[in-house]
Amino acid sequence: MKQIDETDRVFSDTSKIYAKGFPDSIYLSNQAENLINNSEIDLQDMAGLRPGIAATKFNKGVIKYLTAINDYGKMAKQLLQAKAFAERRKYHDQLTVKYEKLNAYPDQLLVIQQAYLQEVGLQPK
Repeated sequence: MKQIDETDRVFSDTSKIYAKGFPDSIYLSNQAENLINNSEIDLQDMAGLRPGIAATKFNKGVIKYLTAINDYGKMAKQLLQAKAFAERRKYHDQLTVKYEKLNAYPDQLLVIQQAYLQEVGLQPK
């Protein structure tokens, strides 16, 4: 979540980026690269886990979320590398869709966690 929150400030309005060019392209590229690298590290960590049966759904949800973060970072990088206005527009549109889906993951994971807590008889705080 921290990765997304930090990067959100940079990439949430990609229309500025694709329309005006990339005055801060080194910074933006570093942000995209951080998303990619950090999500890959997290995915590797997740691959080493062996969740119990009750935690499998949550584990799969987190993996999907991290994969979506990774995809978002890669798409942001493509946007920054695009030369033609039409190509930047295409990536902007795709990033907007990815961003909306990405922002839905935390709520989906929360629902999974709440169901698990109910299943094992615990009350969330």
